[in-house]
Amino acid sequence: DKGPEVARTLGTLLGLEVVHVPCRTAMDHLAHYLLQLALFSATCSKIARELTRLQADEVAEVVERLGDQVIGSSTMPQKVNPKQGPKVLELAAQLRAVTLVAAMDMAQPEQEGDGVASNIFYHTLHHALPLGHELAREFRLLLDCLEIRTEAMQAILESSSEKICSEHVMMRLAEHIGRNEAHRVVKEAVASSTASGGR
Repeated sequence: DKGPEVARTLGTLLGLEVVHVPCRTAMDHLAHYLLQLALFSATCSKIARELTRLQADEVAEVVERLGDQVIGSSTMPQKVNPKQGPKVLELAAQLRAVTLVAAMDMAQPEQEGDGVASNIFYHTLHHALPLGHELAREFRLLLDCLEIRTEAMQAILESSSEKICSEHVMMRLAEHIGRNEAHRVVKEAVASSTASGGR
């Protein structure tokens, strides 16, 4: 008879709400949690992939500060290949692979208790939670080790010179001659400038 009180006390300690209608067959809350982890991993992956791309030698807008003891490239000593970004991408992919399959299994259980479905979910949680924790930790390490190269950003911005403003010019021109015509006019002007050696 003290079950509800114990549940409320434990929920308060853990920052969780008490389930108002306990149901052994309901897997919605577990699927929701796993899908949140999958979305978290996708966001980390998207950011890590972009940061890794920005570290390419031809861009070099950011770089990972990994310390002098870290080997940047096994064949080219002058290179500093990203390490933390790829680590985040790997963990994020593992987490998505684990969580999405289990979340889709939510539709399988019948009205009665299903031991197989329950075991799948709890087995998945057993693997997903440590992965999620490790991903969050490695993602934080990625952000902490980044060095922003503002001079490289400025150089890339200046490499397109005034053409970077073409969208703004097109949108202002569109107010007078329509968007499609404005797009054509600006595109032709940029092509003409490029052909004549303009930047």
